[in-house]
Amino acid sequence: MHRHSALTFSLIAAALCSVIGCGKDTTAPGTPSLSMSQTGSLTTPRDLHTATLLNNGKVLVAGGVGPTTPPLVAELFDPASGTFTATGSLGAVRHSATATLLKNGKVLVAGGKGAPGTPTASAQLFDPGSGTFMPTGNMTTPRVFCPATLLADGRVLFVGGLPTGPTATAELYDPSSGTFAATGSVRTPADFKTATLLQNGKVLVTGGRRDGDYRGIADADLYDPATGRFAATGSMVMPRAGHVATLLPNGNVLITGGAAVTGGAATATAEVYDVASGTFAVTGSMVSARTLHTATLFPNGKVLVVGGDAFFYNASPSPQSLATAEVYDPVTGVFSAASGMDVPRESHTATLLANGFLLITGGGDGTIGYQPTTVLASSDLYAWH
Repeated sequence: MHRHSALTFSLIAAALCSVIGCGKDTTAPGTPSLSMSQTGSLTTPRDLHTATLLNNGKVLVAGGVGPTTPPLVAELFDPASGTFTATGSLGAVRHSATATLLKNGKVLVAGGKGAPGTPTASAQLFDPGSGTFMPTGNMTTPRVFCPATLLADGRVLFVGGLPTGPTATAELYDPSSGTFAATGSVRTPADFKTATLLQNGKVLVTGGRRDGDYRGIADADLYDPATGRFAATGSMVMPRAGHVATLLPNGNVLITGGAAVTGGAATATAEVYDVASGTFAVTGSMVSARTLHTATLFPNGKVLVVGGDAFFYNASPSPQSLATAEVYDPVTGVFSAASGMDVPRESHTATLLANGFLLITGGGDGTIGYQPTTVLASSDLYAWH
């Protein structure tokens, strides 16, 4: 009799749940959801490092700043096992550098800061076959805090950055000769620029931190690889440095966050560059103001924004790093909160894996150069289900 009553109650409860919902998950069946989980930790805690997806599906993590000394030995993440293992050594200190997967499968690691914290012009090639780094030609000028963009023809474009003060110069790396050569210059010298390869083969360069007062700029330029020249395009709605630019499926570019001045509060605003009109327009604002974050396009067309800091290089007495994450939907122009990380982090990396997962590695809880700062070894994975 007791079993019969329990079964009757379960059937009634199930019927009610199907009509009114049970308060646990009201998401419509089949609606994709985003989850976050931890994966293996880096062999060495690091911040201001690079992470590059290789053709074999593994991820090369190189350089950066450690808790006490900068790590020289690079490491590889294997998605199959979820673990990191040591690989070749850079041989010298390098952080805040660029790392670009070339069409021949090798990785170009260039610029950044060496010892004792000065910008470097040196560059190296990582060979996944041998697991070693080898020197290649030097850059025409030392650069740190500059973007590197792989062009359609296989060359790599470097724009702006910081030799001693912000520069307007740019240069190209040619993998066939292993050499760098100067190309056109942008209008305003600045570091912390973004450079995004558009579907038409040109490169959109935005914002940055100018010399003198170290304020953000609203400038945007287009680089044409065919002519080797930059041309002005529409300006951003607001000045930004420490922002992120993400190419959207429709060919336009999403600009998120950043700050208007060094030491200033980050902004939650976002804008979209329309390639057809050459203009920027405001889109929905982020849930949280942030800079020094990541913003990655997923195969489903949505953009995941992760971590960052509430201030742009601010000497705050306590860390202002963020553990939060949010998703941008280009169709609606709206940001919505997503599952956050277990720990706050900024200046981390976000790498989209071949299996569609997003790997988050390292970073710092607190801006490097200001105390207190915790350099992280932990890593997370985001995935749509």
